[in-house]
Formats: sequence, structure tokens, C-alpha cells
Amino acid sequence: MPFINWNETLDLGIAIIDREHREFAKAVNDLHLRAKDAADTAELKGHMKGLLASIEAHFATEERFFAEYGYPDAEAHAKLHRDLENQLTDLIDKLSRDQLPFTDTVLTFVKDWFLTHTTGSDLVYTLWMRNHGFIHPATKDLIPRAKR
Repeated sequence: MPFINWNETLDLGIAIIDREHREFAKAVNDLHLRAKDAADTAELKGHMKGLLASIEAHFATEERFFAEYGYPDAEAHAKLHRDLENQLTDLIDKLSRDQLPFTDTVLTFVKDWFLTHTTGSDLVYTLWMRNHGFIHPATKDLIPRAKR
């Protein structure tokens, strides 16, 4: 059974965001499998760095949409993003300096944050965008603001 059991009930209804969320869940599941297969610490740290890079790219996508569509809680939401980036950077740093062993606790933190954030504040901005007519109902693509 996957560590993050992603299914369509967790999709938010914006095609690109749902795709990126699924990719992140897959990356966490892959990291979990590597940890279970007793991959060496250097390999796990490398995958954590890749995970951080993918989450930073995803956050940039969301924040670009916030700016383009005028999402009113953009600043608070972006602060949540920076907080996670800082926490992941700190975890990677501690792993790199052997101050923290790579355990399921690290993965559980990432999983819990991701699922809570996705079904919480990400759902809020998605509903806001849907209520303002920014999401095409059939394709789940964002409608460029200039075309509204």
C-alpha cells in the first residue's frame, strides 16, 4: 500500500495543480519505498533535496496563479509555503550533518503537512477561484484572467 494513498477525491479541480499534487505524492511514495529498502543516507538526502525542489516549483506555480487572479489570501498562503520550505531545508541540513536519522518520522511529517495543506488552504483558494469563474468546468483548466 502506498504511503500516500492519492485518489481522485483529493483532486482540487484545477488540472495543473492536481497533476503536480499527484507527482508530489508519487515522489513521497518513492522516497518511502527507498527508505524501506534501506537505501543509504546519501541517496535519501538526495531524494529529499529533489522533493524540496519539486515542492518549490509547485509553490511557484500556485503563487503565480495567486498574483494573476488576485487571490486575496495570497500573502498568508505564501507564508505557509515558506514555512514548509524552511522546515524541509532544516530537515535536510540536519540529515546532512547526521544530527537526525532518516526515519518514518521525517516522511510522516512531509505526508501530514502535504495532506493537511492540500485539503485545507489549497482547497480554500481552489473554491475561491471556482466561485469567481476562473476554472473551466469541463477541462479544469484555468481561464486566463484577460479572457474573462
